Amino acid sequence: MLVIDHGAITHCAHPIQIPNSGYKHSSSRFPSPSSVQPILAPNTVDKPLNSATSTSTITTTTTITDDYRKRLPPKMYWGTTPSKNWQYEIEVPNTLNTTTSSLSPENLCVRIRSRYNKASSPLASCLIGCRLVQKESGIKGLVMTRVLPSPSSTWNAPCMVPMILFDDQDASCFYNSINPTAKHFLIITLHFNDGVDAENVEIRSPVTLLLNMGPPKTIRNDSGISLSSETCCKN
Repeated sequence: MLVIDHGAITHCAHPIQIPNSGYKHSSSRFPSPSSVQPILAPNTVDKPLNSATSTSTITTTTTITDDYRKRLPPKMYWGTTPSKNWQYEIEVPNTLNTTTSSLSPENLCVRIRSRYNKASSPLASCLIGCRLVQKESGIKGLVMTRVLPSPSSTWNAPCMVPMILFDDQDASCFYNSINPTAKHFLIITLHFNDGVDAENVEIRSPVTLLLNMGPPKTIRNDSGISLSSETCCKN
């Protein structure tokens, strides 16, 4: 398994856009067989939330969310599999807004192609997996998978995978378990299979959670007591 763990962050003035079609690479763009090069966003993403970005100062306004996205544009990871059979480009969001997760989620943008035309096989496929991990605490949410039956078709028509943090019924469990000052990562796994050989690529990407609200409250009309739904996490 090829594991990528990039700690260095460089500045990127604008978000990276992946065209939907007509995008061609020159020979100089292809990475060397053993290289995986990230194009990374500002280095604030790998730092814990400070007083300027704490939950008490981040509001639910669209303006603040947009400002975060402008300062922290998506990162792109690109490279080849260990066997050099597959080339990939993955655009990963730098921020995940917890309040708009299910309504307007960020997207994971994936482009894949075979370097030796093996993708013409009807057995070719790629399994995409994504996990949200809180440092030293394990998985906290966003356990998602997606199967691409024709991986090379995404090179000209990128696959957009919504990054939904949790279902509505799991929101209170998520908020009760999250630590806003801890570091969080998206671990993205690509499992390639051409019908004969199988191989994996794993990418570990820092992400900033925009914690704009606390867990939802449940109002009991009979008593007037406001209760937070915490019991679902303790069963």
